[in-house]
Amino acid sequence: NVRAGGFILGDEASGGVLGRKLVSDFIKGLLPKEIEDEFVRRYNLDYPKIVEKVYKQPLPSRFLASFSPFINEFRSHPHIDNLLRSSFGEFFTRNIYSYDYRKYEVNLVGSIAYYYEDILKDVAVQKGVRIGKILKTPIEGLVEYHKNII
Repeated sequence: NVRAGGFILGDEASGGVLGRKLVSDFIKGLLPKEIEDEFVRRYNLDYPKIVEKVYKQPLPSRFLASFSPFINEFRSHPHIDNLLRSSFGEFFTRNIYSYDYRKYEVNLVGSIAYYYEDILKDVAVQKGVRIGKILKTPIEGLVEYHKNII
């Protein structure tokens, strides 16, 4: 099995990693102006506040994942579309490619897979990965399983 590594060493395509990439682009001045302006207006964050939240407060991954709705709002912007596609591509190459993925469909669970299903499936096709079910939460699969055995 491929080790996940957590949000610092792995977790490709997680909400925390997507948020980390967005915030990293922000602090490095790489966001397009319209996205940067809206980010500043909405969150009132600057470099010192971000460093405080990421390195000194508990649950930095949760803080970074909290930007997923913002990312989703700008998903059609080329910069954000590229951020999403590159992250999903990394997920497939660093995780799924370690398995016999051509033999099976890949089933995914979680809000990122659920809300970005269209982009995720598009990247999967480009990577030669077949996607099966995408569930928003694990409970959906458990309910379906128990319905089938009753």
